[in-house]
Amino acid sequence: MGDVPIAKGARQVVGAVAAGDLFLLLAKGHRAPIEMRMELMRVVAPVATAQTVGRLWAATEGKEPAYVLLVASTPVARASWWLNFTRLWEYLLPSP
Repeated sequence: MGDVPIAKGARQVVGAVAAGDLFLLLAKGHRAPIEMRMELMRVVAPVATAQTVGRLWAATEGKEPAYVLLVASTPVARASWWLNFTRLWEYLLPSP
């Protein structure tokens, strides 16, 4: 579905996938647009596989919105102090 930023992780992003199916009950011949919205949580490492990282909302006019949970596709370990230090160093002094 997309990528979720990870704070203090060995990797800086993790893929988000739907945990299940999303169902909307619509009348036959329904023509109104369906509004989709992705709501991501602030995630701090460590992240386990299938840990909830957000929600995907779907709604149409006059209907109650439906949602499905977004979960992490791969595990992400916590970054070592050295990795965080080198990221900070690269941020403060970018190479030309």
